[in-house]
Amino acid sequence: MTEIQPGTGAGEGKVCPCLRYSDAVAAIDWLCRVVGFEQQLVVPDGQGGIAHAQLTLGAGLVMLSSDREDQYGFRAPHPDGTGAAMCCFLISRIDDLYAKVMAAGVAALEGGVIETDYGSRCFTIKDPEGHLWHFGTYDPWQAPA
Repeated sequence: MTEIQPGTGAGEGKVCPCLRYSDAVAAIDWLCRVVGFEQQLVVPDGQGGIAHAQLTLGAGLVMLSSDREDQYGFRAPHPDGTGAAMCCFLISRIDDLYAKVMAAGVAALEGGVIETDYGSRCFTIKDPEGHLWHFGTYDPWQAPA
C-alpha cells in the first residue's frame, strides 16, 4: 500500500466541516470548555446568535453558525438526532483528551477509548444538540502498518 499524498497547493483540499446549532453560543462554549477548541473567529448575527464562527483544535478547524433557513436546506439537527453530522479529528494525545472530556462529565458513546481493527485508538462523543465528535489516532494520510 502506498502513502496517500495530500494536495500540494497552499490549502488545496483542506476540509472545513460546517455545522448549524439551535444555540450556537452555547455550542461554542461547550466545544471550547469540554473538548479544548479555541475561538479563531466569532461573528455575532445581531440577534443574539452567531452568523459565522471558526473554532480550531490543533491544525483542525470547524465552522458553525446559528440555525437559519438558507438556499441549501442546511439546518441544525432535529430533536430525534436526524440531520446530525460527525466530525473526525486526528489526535495524537488521545488519552489526555479523553480524560479532559470525561472530567467534564461527557460519556464516550463506546464506553471508553477503543482499539480498532485498522490501528486507531479512538472515542466518540455527542454534543448537547446531537452532533457527533470522533477523536482518534488513525491518520488516513499514512499507509496502514
